[in-house]
Amino acid sequence: MPEDNIHVNHRKRVKERFLREGLDGFLPHEALELLLYYTNPRGDTNPTAHRLIDEFGGLDGVMDADFDDLLTVNGVGKESALFLKLLPALCRRYYTARYKEVHRFKSPAEIGEFFRSLFVGETTELVYALYLDNSVKMLRLTQISRGGFSRVSLDVRKIVETAIRVQATGIVLAHNHPKGLALPSQSDAEATRELFLTLQRMDIRLEDHIIAGEDDYVSMRLSQDFHGIFE
Repeated sequence: MPEDNIHVNHRKRVKERFLREGLDGFLPHEALELLLYYTNPRGDTNPTAHRLIDEFGGLDGVMDADFDDLLTVNGVGKESALFLKLLPALCRRYYTARYKEVHRFKSPAEIGEFFRSLFVGETTELVYALYLDNSVKMLRLTQISRGGFSRVSLDVRKIVETAIRVQATGIVLAHNHPKGLALPSQSDAEATRELFLTLQRMDIRLEDHIIAGEDDYVSMRLSQDFHGIFE
């Protein structure tokens, strides 16, 4: 049998297996192999999938890898690297879309988990504002800045204007430390306090500031070291 036919038949079996069983039974390299079918029309993507896993330590490492680092792996071109970066971004969009306009958060921990999931796969430091009403319903989720958290990166006027427009009574700020621990810095605390005081004058509550690390998150309001910022 010609080699092309072997690969075509193998791809067909893998796709049919996914439709029957879902992805849970796939090994990490098998899931990657399937994904790479869509940027590699012909040939065997299994070796490339193995190289990706070996290079980045697992499926999560592959999805978290920088675009340029993905390109260093033999068999990964620009289209494949772009596709692999698109997937976690699309998952985040899907995840947040399920919450918008209808979800009421039941606890600070649920808000923390929401943001922890939102930042999965991000390699850039981002700042978000979550706008809430009195029943802790999500009214809007807005990306405030990309590239770092600081006084400069906080567009306070934009935050206030958005809060007024959507009639929010409370805001949760969040940013991530993509390559580090979820530990607030002194500058984080100072910028948060300034925003708290500004919003307070507008009769809007800054409910919390969530810092998300690679594997966990910290609520500044619930932290013994920083809860005084919100008083």
